[in-house]
Amino acid sequence: MASVPPMPSFRHPLPFSPEEYAKRLKQTQEGMGKQQLNLLLVTEPENIFYLTGFQTVGEPEIQALIIPAAGEPSLVTRLLEVTNATYRSNLRQKNLHAYADFESGIDRVCEVLGSLSQSCRLGLELQSRRLFARHLRRLEAKLAGWTLCDASQLVPEQRLVKSAAELAVLRRAAEICAAGMRAGQAARCGMAETEIAGRVYAAMAQEGGEYPAYPPFVCAGQNGCLGHYTGSGGSLLREGELLFLEIGGCYERYHAAMMRSCYVGTKLPAALASAEEAVAKAMEVAMAAMKPGVLAKEDWGEAPFFKMDPGSDQVFQEGMVIHLIPWVQVQGHGGVGLSDTVLVTKSGAKSLFDCRDLPQRIHLIPPPAHRPFGPEEARKVRCVLGLEPTPLVKISDGFPGVAAVYVKDESKRMGLQAFKVVGGAYAMLRFMCKRLAQPVPETSDRVRAVQELYQERFGATTFVTCTDGNHGRGVAWAAKNFGQRAVVYMPKGSAMQRLQHVRDLGAEAEITDLNYDDTVELAFQQGREKQGSPADTTAPGYTEIPEWIMQGYTAMVDESLDESSDMPKPSHVLLQMGVGSMAAAVVGYFRARFGESCPKFLVIEPWNAACGFASARAGELQSVGGDLETMVAGLACGVPSSLAWPILWQHCSAFMRFRDDLAGNGMRLLHRFGLEAGECGGAGAG
Repeated sequence: MASVPPMPSFRHPLPFSPEEYAKRLKQTQEGMGKQQLNLLLVTEPENIFYLTGFQTVGEPEIQALIIPAAGEPSLVTRLLEVTNATYRSNLRQKNLHAYADFESGIDRVCEVLGSLSQSCRLGLELQSRRLFARHLRRLEAKLAGWTLCDASQLVPEQRLVKSAAELAVLRRAAEICAAGMRAGQAARCGMAETEIAGRVYAAMAQEGGEYPAYPPFVCAGQNGCLGHYTGSGGSLLREGELLFLEIGGCYERYHAAMMRSCYVGTKLPAALASAEEAVAKAMEVAMAAMKPGVLAKEDWGEAPFFKMDPGSDQVFQEGMVIHLIPWVQVQGHGGVGLSDTVLVTKSGAKSLFDCRDLPQRIHLIPPPAHRPFGPEEARKVRCVLGLEPTPLVKISDGFPGVAAVYVKDESKRMGLQAFKVVGGAYAMLRFMCKRLAQPVPETSDRVRAVQELYQERFGATTFVTCTDGNHGRGVAWAAKNFGQRAVVYMPKGSAMQRLQHVRDLGAEAEITDLNYDDTVELAFQQGREKQGSPADTTAPGYTEIPEWIMQGYTAMVDESLDESSDMPKPSHVLLQMGVGSMAAAVVGYFRARFGESCPKFLVIEPWNAACGFASARAGELQSVGGDLETMVAGLACGVPSSLAWPILWQHCSAFMRFRDDLAGNGMRLLHRFGLEAGECGGAGAG
């Protein structure tokens, strides 16, 4: 038999006063008297916590609170948990009884019971999740002659009506839950369900919350039809989809839960608008009906613990707290739910949430094209980087039936002959400003002050990226001009000339023996070690820097439309796709500026690296494997960006593959018009 070691005298502050705990014990012992029980064996963890403040997740074996008809209770627990019971409960050390992990917990319980009485009426929580059949058989064998009675509802019944102290704790839990819900409603297209859940957890923790009994239920699209679905790193939120959120905030082990649905779009489809009205009305009617004296069966419930089911005779009492959950499933969309944790009062149920910003309505999440990639952001990029517009060149000769074809000549961009520098430079500047907790400067003449302050506080950060050449040149240029360091990895097959261009800008650079996607992974691994990783593709938990890079690319569209302001709006826009960042940024800009009256967007990719084409054909994000061999190295990507793909999927008219010889044809065609272009630029013209 394990002995209880000496313990320190300090105690962790308990959630409630000694008087509150004494009142609970007294009510329990009075309930025992009504059932003529000599002893009560409490095994449900929530009930043990309610009576003593003791809490633990370490429950591989039985833990039991033994309450006599009069006097102090005793706790039987694992030896490891004795420190916890001493530090975080109202129990005295003399009333703690331990067993080692190699000993039988239920036998130790029987020993303690036997020391208190030779024969008696013992109350058991037969509905407890911690009282197993083998425990019951052992009790019957070891306590022959005892009368074993079901007392499952003795403690839960007194827990139903909350004290003023409990309500204060529950309202704090509601504040924590609300913080998590706000984080959930801030989700964006392209985020994985698990990423959204992580942000919910983080927000609740920052608000002072503890680990909840249930994880946040975050369900994108039709996953909302799955009961208690726990999310997937592969399920991404897309435009035109529901996001179902059920979140429980926890404080001092008391929980307040809320359910809300969100929709990614600017207007609800008719089916969802009808569901919203029905659920909101159900919530309103139910809350009005939940008054003292009303039978539970006249309302609704879901668990025998609360004794609330269609046939229950449980009566609502003032001070009860219930998670009221009206929700429906909408075919083709998912679940629509709008729930609150409510308090029963004389005039009906009242929500514990004092949150005007979280109404019982479906929350609209702006589509990606309506938030980060519009004209306002594009002009900010142009101003802070001091960009000189590159020319928009007409090349319509030789195209019968076409009024005009224009090419954005990025060979004139900042001396680097590539647009990628705009994305890399803007992302690096945003990174520096965020770390300094400062806003992005409005003009380029203030960038020097940001650079100097960053150097003073942090020195030089090493930014690691993957490139076939142009993105790496952009990051290298930005690092050189902003006083930072750059490390650039290039996939096999990259041209030595491009490697030298990157090195000429002061960056460390090497060509690996890996394909593009494996080189991206290498860059991520190295970036985590060196702190910065400005890759333009996304990964779970890594969307912020890719979004900044995409915002940088919007400057090209803004320039183009300024230059063509006296011409008709384009009817078609042809976009090259690697991971899709540039293409999605362009589409996003047009969507933000013109809404539904956008041109048609056509996406092109190399035949052996057509991840967008494969994704479009499958109707969901797909990757393509292999060496991705193509002369158009800048587009040799096998995995679309999860941030870019929803935009492209929702708004592009066609995804096309091309053979390498078309890129060569395009380069020659552009040369006829005096344009110097590489394989990527030639692919569009070809």
